[in-house]
Amino acid sequence: MNRRSLWWLLVSVAAALACGVSWWAAQTRVDVAHQQLVTLALLAAAVAGIAVVGAVAPLLARRRVSRLS
Repeated sequence: MNRRSLWWLLVSVAAALACGVSWWAAQTRVDVAHQQLVTLALLAAAVAGIAVVGAVAPLLARRRVSRLS
């Protein structure tokens, strides 16, 4: 695993944790901040998904190239 893939993987884990914490906080609040926390959770989930793709794609590409040669 190269450094770039590891970096993307760490970003995805951090974003997934931020998503979970924000969602939990939104469920325990009833005030105006609820909408902002839900929006933050959805944004963090999107970042986590993009980061996972950024981590896995180079690994799969390298695997495919090594299998073809």
